[in-house]
Amino acid sequence: MRDGGYLIAAASYDPYNFLSPSMYMIRTNLNGDTLWTKNIRKDEIGLEPIQMRKVSDNRIIIGGNTDCNNGLCHNFFLCLMDTLADTIWIKTYIPTPYHYSIFSDVIISNDKGFLAVGDAAVTDTCSLLIADYGTKAEILKTDPDGNLNWQITTGGDTATFTGAVSAIQTIDGNFMIAGYTSVYDQFEVHDAYLASISESGIVQWEKIYGTFGVYDGLRTIINTSDNNFLAGGYKQDSNHFWKQWIIDVNGNGDEKWDKTFGIDSQQNASLWKTQITYDSQLVYIGGQSHFGLNIEGTIMKISVAGDLLWSNTYRYPNDSYDDYFYDFTQTKDSGFIIVGTCHPYTQDVWLLKLDEYGCLLPGCQLSTGIADIVDNDVPFLINPNPASDYFIVQRSQISKSSVSIAIYDALGRSVQSKSFPSEEHTIRFNTGNWLEGMYLVQMKKGDEQWIKKIMIVH
Repeated sequence: MRDGGYLIAAASYDPYNFLSPSMYMIRTNLNGDTLWTKNIRKDEIGLEPIQMRKVSDNRIIIGGNTDCNNGLCHNFFLCLMDTLADTIWIKTYIPTPYHYSIFSDVIISNDKGFLAVGDAAVTDTCSLLIADYGTKAEILKTDPDGNLNWQITTGGDTATFTGAVSAIQTIDGNFMIAGYTSVYDQFEVHDAYLASISESGIVQWEKIYGTFGVYDGLRTIINTSDNNFLAGGYKQDSNHFWKQWIIDVNGNGDEKWDKTFGIDSQQNASLWKTQITYDSQLVYIGGQSHFGLNIEGTIMKISVAGDLLWSNTYRYPNDSYDDYFYDFTQTKDSGFIIVGTCHPYTQDVWLLKLDEYGCLLPGCQLSTGIADIVDNDVPFLINPNPASDYFIVQRSQISKSSVSIAIYDALGRSVQSKSFPSEEHTIRFNTGNWLEGMYLVQMKKGDEQWIKKIMIVH
């Protein structure tokens, strides 16, 4: 926003009618304090916003799902509004050929129209059990007023599950679609999917990526300066854990390289959104969980060559449920504003302002000299992180020997240390009287040591 504040689109659910949400707009100031809120509905049809894009200084486009017939039918919707959340128009789009679709993304096209993508059922059903039927990637193009230019489905036959999750318009004017595809009776395993679509809605090519027989998929794609594409998502390893995954392809979809990221062997993780930063690198947000525990939001920065520059994870303090990062943008001070959901009591909107290193409080990128590598294959988990009154260190089953735990502040000064008997797997640190800031948790066993960061926020 011009004043440095933020506009957030969320879904607000009535506890007595969970299947029909309202679009809930939140306006904050620069510090994240709420200035006003507004609920928006259309003809008693539920509106679930999924993606919001800035069209101009005073126009916003929002895309999402409508809920009708008590949630048994879904259609795409697009809503153009001003920055006061006053609606200019809301339009719905019935998928071809049937009435059940799941929206994923909307972008602004070169002609100032809009491209919306998702997936749609390929059988005539209004059923929540969409997994009983096939799906295709649903792609539609509109003019600036939301009038339909063209609408297609693509990605296999009725025995295939294909979904479009993210889209961009390329330098040559075509559209690149990223998502997933799988065979009907093997929905638990699917491949990453890319498709090139012409400006007029003609499929140029479709290709799949990943390892056969496992669960791979793409959630985000971006065009790099060399006219190649970096697509991010998730890739399952041989132990059936998901890792954050990036592939580099050229304009014909030919793969140049792929890389996975993950700090331990028992981690599930995925990348959801990406942006090119002011210094021409890439920042991704996503989610991860360790040892089967709750999901936490993650932000990572990589070079265009796929080298990890830094990575941080966050949980809302004292939240024992899953926390998600959904969207983000880089701010004028080179930092980042992230919006997601957390569960301190009920599911709430979660807004975080981070600096250029992905730090909630300045200094988390500092090295104290007590270890050469931070957050590298650490055999333990810290929860919650950030923490307020306490945190718990939980080590993995593979560390059965006695170890010591030492805590250091950002200047490398010892704060507290405890021994970790071999028969115990968790140990608690009370932090109510600690100063706010970044601390390092060191696990040491003989000559081996591992370091992980934690933020204390009161």
